[in-house]
Amino acid sequence: MVDGSEADSRQPAQPEGAKTSHVGWMVVRGSWLTIVFGVAIFFVVRNADRVYELWTAIPQTHIFLSFASLLAAKFLLIQIAKTAGDRFCPPQRYAFYFSAYNTSQLAKYLPGGFWQLLGRAAIYKNAGFSLAAIRDAIVAESVWVVVGPATAAMALLVFAPRFVLSALPQPHSWTVILVLIFGVVFVCAAILATRRIRSLLLRYMPGLSVLVLQSAIWLLLGASVYSLVSAWGINDLSYFYVVGIYGACFLSRYLVPFAPAGIGVRELAMVAGFGPFIGVDGAFLVAILHRLVFVLSELALAFARV
Repeated sequence: MVDGSEADSRQPAQPEGAKTSHVGWMVVRGSWLTIVFGVAIFFVVRNADRVYELWTAIPQTHIFLSFASLLAAKFLLIQIAKTAGDRFCPPQRYAFYFSAYNTSQLAKYLPGGFWQLLGRAAIYKNAGFSLAAIRDAIVAESVWVVVGPATAAMALLVFAPRFVLSALPQPHSWTVILVLIFGVVFVCAAILATRRIRSLLLRYMPGLSVLVLQSAIWLLLGASVYSLVSAWGINDLSYFYVVGIYGACFLSRYLVPFAPAGIGVRELAMVAGFGPFIGVDGAFLVAILHRLVFVLSELALAFARV
């Protein structure tokens, strides 16, 4: 007979290298958050008068519209999660995914970067979903969520080329655009040339309903930013440019995997995209304010979960 202590000693131990790597990854993420918050506080304190002037000039209705647009987009994102879940798992009511999505979303701000996925997987597991179905549902949803900003960023070149050229450094604007287009085409061709990836794409290919949902989501997300960007009466900035730039900003988070929920990365990209039109101070304030409204919308939905 084997006692409990002997049984525990026979359990496979986690490799020491894996533990060290995980701790190091969390330290990097924690350090990144410290730097980001430190820079934000330093900027606000150093430019307190200008920030206050810009803040008081923003009509409250614009902030409310930004918040309402984000809430509407979040409700549609939950429908994306439901569509992915219903494709691979036993069908569930919208209320189930509303609760699962909003319960797990706030965990993405924790150092580690995967807690929201683990939380969602645990909720799905408790609902009786198989591990394979859980994997497929989460992968499909993640792929579909990336499709939206990628499409918005590419549409930017079609609907608002004048603003793209104005924001890029001169005289090499067209060179930058052509390099970006060539890069996208090259990456897509390389992906399609791989049989394994082609099969995965077919497995997780979004349907027409998902594409319609993503279009509505990014029009709403763009409206949430545009309502802030246009708060100072700047009416010549294209709405489609704002949608496209925010899509590119959303994608930029994947370039820095140690930034929880893209904190700092998305804001820096927004400053680069909107700074040439509303000034660095205004773009910085818009980036911070939009992040705060974004987090508030997630907190509101988390407390209102069914």
